Amino acid sequence: MDRFDKGTGIVCEYNPFHKGHAYQIKTLKSMGAKFIVCAMSGDFVQRGELSYQDKRVRAKNAVENGADIVLEIPFPFSSLGAEGFASAGVSILENSGLCSSFGFGSECADVAKLSEIAHILDEDFRRDAISMQKDEPNLSYAAARQRLLSQRLSKEYADIITNPNDILGVEYIKANKNLFPIAIKRETPRGGYDDAFASSSYIRQNLFDEQNKNTALERLPDNYCFDGIYENTSLFYNHILVSLMQKTPEELSDIAEINSGSEYSIIKNSVKAQSFEELCRLLSSKTHTDAKVRRMLLFAFFGVTKQMANQSPLYTEVLATSDLGKKMLKKYRGDRKMIVASRVAEIKKSDKAFLQYSFSRRCAEVLDKCIKLLP
Repeated sequence: MDRFDKGTGIVCEYNPFHKGHAYQIKTLKSMGAKFIVCAMSGDFVQRGELSYQDKRVRAKNAVENGADIVLEIPFPFSSLGAEGFASAGVSILENSGLCSSFGFGSECADVAKLSEIAHILDEDFRRDAISMQKDEPNLSYAAARQRLLSQRLSKEYADIITNPNDILGVEYIKANKNLFPIAIKRETPRGGYDDAFASSSYIRQNLFDEQNKNTALERLPDNYCFDGIYENTSLFYNHILVSLMQKTPEELSDIAEINSGSEYSIIKNSVKAQSFEELCRLLSSKTHTDAKVRRMLLFAFFGVTKQMANQSPLYTEVLATSDLGKKMLKKYRGDRKMIVASRVAEIKKSDKAFLQYSFSRRCAEVLDKCIKLLP
């Protein structure tokens, strides 16, 4: 099958959608992509945080800037670590029946090198990295992985795996079974901005900052919709903090992302901390990055177990489409290997899929109540 027989997928968050994302879509279309299918995080994103803006507005911004179909990566899959997040996103692109290829941003933009790394990161490699951590308790898994890659390939490959988009790129390739991978050189500077682009994190941090607001605004598309931005999320995060104070170690022991022993530290520090952000700082360490801590706390709050996190998404919802996207959804309906739903009634046809949907929906309702109660 030719890489552009069907659509080209992108696993994304668009948190928020900016000119760098529009550039990626435009580049893929200039290479021959017939239409663009996005598997996008819903209410919660991969860093274990609430999304910056309502998912349907983010999807709308994507479609109005070149995307054709935006499918949701439902919670908790949208908030898993790099491996789980990538696996869920690629699974949706493959099983939707809409794609023959997928594109991703990459610092090195070398699919061959990323594939070499992906090939070596098997279960034996994981066991060796964990063994190295046991010998050096202060060594993070990421550092152990980098050291092993340097030994088994070279320092060049070990350096690649320090780049956030290359880490995801490797995980996309590991998870991929049938799609043709396309690496697009990342142009947006990590955590900052240049003359044309700015990172999502820079925009989130500066969009309401009077000193840097204009710089952030200039890196958004001219037709950007500002509806649904969550300016104040303190009530939601305060709920997490208070709920953790009431947990028992037994309740946290089977929660996804929580390593053995961490449950005691979470409970102890939730009582000590004066805010959610302080709790994150207290729990962060060489072996627990800020993102991992936030995932642990979010999963503990909602009760995401290890078993739930090890599943694959059985459904996805259509969040937005272009006119072409609507035609493609109809054209490739028969190629689906999962539920691609425009209505909840379609998900209800599968008990297991509806169970996943119901959990994700309940979490969204909790969030909705917190946001609505804000002044």
